[in-house]
Amino acid sequence: MRSRVTIQTGSRLHFGLLAHRPQTGRHFGGAGLMIDAPGVKLTATPQTQDEVIAPPLLISRVKKVLARYRETIPTNQQPPPCRVEVHEDIPSHQGLGSGTQLALAVGKALAVLAKERDLSAIDLA
Repeated sequence: MRSRVTIQTGSRLHFGLLAHRPQTGRHFGGAGLMIDAPGVKLTATPQTQDEVIAPPLLISRVKKVLARYRETIPTNQQPPPCRVEVHEDIPSHQGLGSGTQLALAVGKALAVLAKERDLSAIDLA
């Protein structure tokens, strides 16, 4: 088992929503571009219980992602309890996908700790 996982993301520059009326499938989509910065940088380290070290506005968001991950993933694929420390984050409500990038970063860190390295962003979502 790895002793520490570091995840770094970019952000998504959101250009806007697209709406159309296809015969099947989604009626809405979006356009955007991934950029290197700002981004989320976090570390996850196994320990005896879950702990979140982050700016005050992010603590509850990270805890929700931890809880959702643990509720969704089968018992035999669970990561150990861990400390998640957010070192860098994306400003909220700026059209940069801060919530999505934070959730994917936490999910990826947990997946790596659980030795489930091959989970895609779609699987993590």
